[in-house]
Amino acid sequence: MRIYFLRHGETDWNVSRRIQGRTDIALNANGVSQAKKWRSFFERIPLAGVYSSSLSRAMETALLATLRPPCVIDALDERNYGEWEGQVWNNIADHDPNFNRRWRLADSRPPGGESRLEMHSRVYRAMDSIVASHDEGSELLIVAHGGSGKAVLGYANRMSIEELFGIPAIGNATMTLLTREGKHWSVAAPLMPDEKVTPLR
Repeated sequence: MRIYFLRHGETDWNVSRRIQGRTDIALNANGVSQAKKWRSFFERIPLAGVYSSSLSRAMETALLATLRPPCVIDALDERNYGEWEGQVWNNIADHDPNFNRRWRLADSRPPGGESRLEMHSRVYRAMDSIVASHDEGSELLIVAHGGSGKAVLGYANRMSIEELFGIPAIGNATMTLLTREGKHWSVAAPLMPDEKVTPLR
């Protein structure tokens, strides 16, 4: 089994470094272009399923990249950042002396929001369901977000939430290949739209 994990394309809030979370911000023109660049890649891949979060920036990325409407799974949505949504990262850190500590803790919640632990739990359940719905030879696309995307990677490489915190952020329209053989997953370096990947079948 292969899972192609693709983070959604760019939005205006990505550019301004505003926290999006569950706020439904659409792709900007660059984000649309980024998503379309994957179309020729997926023309070569016989996808058995296309999945996305319920947020429009992920659904639109999936549709633009494959010309297929995705199966929407809201458990893949970005983390709920509560009162932090719409704010600029640096502004929160400047006004909250506990921000850095709270940001790193797995069980800490933004005001009115969701902890990393809660997000990871729902993403892991979604991944179990997706994987169980397909046979070992399947190739799948999952389109989600920076935060929920790290949970997808954690599902595959069995890294703890604390370990995942230390890896680089997932860039807009960046794709990572997850491959399962038996019960073991491997995580490849990010792919580029012009790379050639031999289909499993």
